[in-house]
Amino acid sequence: MDTTPREPLLTMNAIDDIYTSLNSEQRTAVFSDERFLLILAGAGAGKTRTITIRIARLLAEQKVFPQNILALTFTNKAAREMRERIDQLLGEHISISLGTFHSFGARFLRRYARTLGLSQNFVIYDTTDSVQLLQQEFPDHPRATIVGWSKLISLAKDRALTPEDSLEHVNKNPEFRQVYASYQKRLHNSQAVDFGDLILRPILALREYEEIREAVHRQCTTILVDEYQDTNYAQFIFLQLLLGEKNSLCVVGDDDQSIYSFRGAEIRNIIDFPHHFTPCSIFRLETNYRSTDEILNFAGNSISHNSDRHTKTLKGTQKTGEKPQFALLNDDVLEARFCIQKIIEEYRSGTIAIFYRTNAQSRLFESQLAHEHIPYQIVGTLRFWDREEIKDLMSVFSLFLNPRDVVSFMRIINKPSRKIGAKSIQTIIDISEETGNTLLEATKNHRTSAKKAQVLLELFDELPRYLNNCEKLSNLVQHILRQSGLGSLYAEHIKSELKQENIDEFMRLCDSFEPNMTGVQALLEQFALDSVETEHVQDSRVHLMTIHKAKGLEFDHVFLTGMNEGLFPIRTYPEELEEERRLFYVACTRAQLSLTITSTQLRMVHGRQEYQTISRFMEEIDPSLYAQNRSTMPGHRVSHSWSVGEMVYHSEYGSGRVEHVELRYGEEYIRVSFFNGRRGEFVPKYVKDLVKLDG
Repeated sequence: MDTTPREPLLTMNAIDDIYTSLNSEQRTAVFSDERFLLILAGAGAGKTRTITIRIARLLAEQKVFPQNILALTFTNKAAREMRERIDQLLGEHISISLGTFHSFGARFLRRYARTLGLSQNFVIYDTTDSVQLLQQEFPDHPRATIVGWSKLISLAKDRALTPEDSLEHVNKNPEFRQVYASYQKRLHNSQAVDFGDLILRPILALREYEEIREAVHRQCTTILVDEYQDTNYAQFIFLQLLLGEKNSLCVVGDDDQSIYSFRGAEIRNIIDFPHHFTPCSIFRLETNYRSTDEILNFAGNSISHNSDRHTKTLKGTQKTGEKPQFALLNDDVLEARFCIQKIIEEYRSGTIAIFYRTNAQSRLFESQLAHEHIPYQIVGTLRFWDREEIKDLMSVFSLFLNPRDVVSFMRIINKPSRKIGAKSIQTIIDISEETGNTLLEATKNHRTSAKKAQVLLELFDELPRYLNNCEKLSNLVQHILRQSGLGSLYAEHIKSELKQENIDEFMRLCDSFEPNMTGVQALLEQFALDSVETEHVQDSRVHLMTIHKAKGLEFDHVFLTGMNEGLFPIRTYPEELEEERRLFYVACTRAQLSLTITSTQLRMVHGRQEYQTISRFMEEIDPSLYAQNRSTMPGHRVSHSWSVGEMVYHSEYGSGRVEHVELRYGEEYIRVSFFNGRRGEFVPKYVKDLVKLDG
């Protein structure tokens, strides 16, 4: 470790100016020198600013050397933003290890590849590639089974489990262990790793090799983690192993925004952090720079119903605004009309978002926006890296770098069509595995296929020479398009112009990498690591998205739609319900100036209109914290016309008895216990097939 004295990066005046910009909560967190530090950063409380200034302070005050800092994020976008802020604060580029967990894992594996029995040119498989590899290993199984296995393998790796470990908590079927083991063997033969391996394999290396562990402990003396609430169990174990006896760990996160359990995120990591890393100092960032107090009070009242959390109370810095507005509409068609009409009449400027719990809800909003000629963007559509032409070109690059990559080979060996059958392709793969030859060498040795694939084989033979002589990596892309036949294939496509635009963008990206093998390797790594991230939110009048896609974004005006039981919350087991409530909290805290929540009495479900009840999340919030939009209420009764104990008949459910009556949002709600054991809640005014029985 270099201990050579350095010149200060900043003058004392410049340092003081940076610190002055912090509020008291942020300043306390930035200046803490505790070994273990948990910064609980509420929504919009400036967590990124706090962690970047903390890093800048460590560097500027020479508390730590740049090469000894490891800063981990969850998206490449967040890593780029953090690096830009640090460089801006210090006035120069400082080389620290800053990136996602997965990018750090990839660098770790390349550094110790030889020790771990990996080629330094290993490729990284995404979810689609993993499914294709399993399909190739188990060709007689239905795709649904293969996809299920892929998810289970990913879950096992998120829990830091190998095929040799007990897998009962992942899947009790003894067949799964063999499937997992066979999949890992296929990965090894292809000199590939998947996303789970980027965390699991470093864990195994740190456990097994003392010299690697000691080297990492010497290198990574100061570790910082952003969005800690999103870590899974394997990432938690990874962090534990990265920590030596004197290494420090600072994590920043918000347990109230932990919404990714379906991706393996484990909320216990942040809840139990003070117990895992002791002694631990806890700081709370509760000053919100995004939303009005009215929105924060509403959201805070909701999240306070969760029991498994670190308590926080957000305070706004915005001027006083209007209370969140609740609108109850008759059906989902009117819900869409109401939202779009409100946009037209009230929100002529500012950013606008419409959130929903499931993608299927977007159609009615799209139709209304199109009818009113209002530009909109659906966030979370097909990602750039998932487009056919980009995946094809990256497969050529990948097979060029790693000629044992079976997934890339299967993608491009017969594209454009060379009339090489599935049996011939499987024979080539078998020859490669039996002889130890690469897939391209095995193709040359398969007489029939060698002739049909001659153009492709010649392309791969000349790629090294062409790469050595080209000025830019985009020149290599153009050469591949010409020689492989892919360029002609795309030109004949019905969406040829769109494909060409995507290729042009891809070539611009390629030219940011060096035209050599190292550049190709870096391009492939960025492709693998960026492909899991969401698309950039473009400038548009209105943005449509699921709430999960809204995490990390902010808008002047937010519409939170579909607040009905069974839709939001969509899951109601106790632990799931708490996460659903956190999702509701995330949605509310995206709003800066106004928040409108909508619910319906009728909704189209599986092709038929069904009666709905208002989400429990709305019913549990103090009514004084929001305003009801009376103009949307279908009617206002002042007394009950139904009584507890009355006998009723429903055409589908049969006879029953009224067990509860209440006035809710200006409408009469009744709960009926039917004699067949079923229960139902109704708004009688809108239920034609529910009638009272005499006596």
